[in-house]
Amino acid sequence: MPFLLPVLLIAGVWKAFVLAQEEDDETMPEGHGEEMEMGEEDALPELGVEPEWQALTEERFTAIFKKMDLNSDGKIPVDELHLFSRDMNTKRAEQAMENIMEDSDTNKDGRVSLEEMLADQGNPDDDVHQEQQKLKFTAADKDKDGFLDKREAAMFMYPDSDPEVEAAMAQGEIQRKDTNKDGKLDIKEFYDLEVSSDLESGEKQEFAVLDKNEDNFLDAKEIQAFESGRHHQERALVSFVETADADQDGFVTLAEALEKREDMMEHDAGFQLDDWAHLLEL
Repeated sequence: MPFLLPVLLIAGVWKAFVLAQEEDDETMPEGHGEEMEMGEEDALPELGVEPEWQALTEERFTAIFKKMDLNSDGKIPVDELHLFSRDMNTKRAEQAMENIMEDSDTNKDGRVSLEEMLADQGNPDDDVHQEQQKLKFTAADKDKDGFLDKREAAMFMYPDSDPEVEAAMAQGEIQRKDTNKDGKLDIKEFYDLEVSSDLESGEKQEFAVLDKNEDNFLDAKEIQAFESGRHHQERALVSFVETADADQDGFVTLAEALEKREDMMEHDAGFQLDDWAHLLEL
């Protein structure tokens, strides 16, 4: 699979700018499924300290490889990368907990009510948007006490860190875009277009990739990873394996990865690894 071309941000910060893109008029982000256009962080709230980027040296590259090699067998398949990616999404959400609570818990009682979260998310007159947030809130409220503690609030803000919140966000997006109310999206609905002639070739290809059952529609499950940004992250990881796997055995060894290190740093796979190295303070 070809690499995507990064511009300003590393792929691992997808969560931040994907969330920010859809909520320029709001104080906190929510994810959506537009193709990644790096560098759009103008409305981004302070969810954590942005690291100072430095070269992913051979030493740091080796260190992050060993972290990704979950079973320590010296080789990494795509499935292992996906598991590690999930762990990193959770870690990113955990690191943002305190800042999220500072922004969302307006009465400072140590928890976030639905009313506080809806106010924090903006668009109070947009009923569809409000319903989307309610779906996410319900999914994030794991103990069903009607409030979000800091861990649950982090899940709300980072849907890719929790499958149930991610699924709720996708269902909300279906409801928002489904103009004919048939419970699924055709290609025009998915891209919010009036006519199919406005589609670009890349959008048609992207839709086909997401349409797993090839019925020319997308349901909530099919758009789930796309809406949270996880889809783009996983594409970069597949590219990592395809680029580095010199013997085509489905695994990447450290020697293979180091051989392609400089090439990967020009593309999203390398930026993703660099972000994880920063996240883990390597």
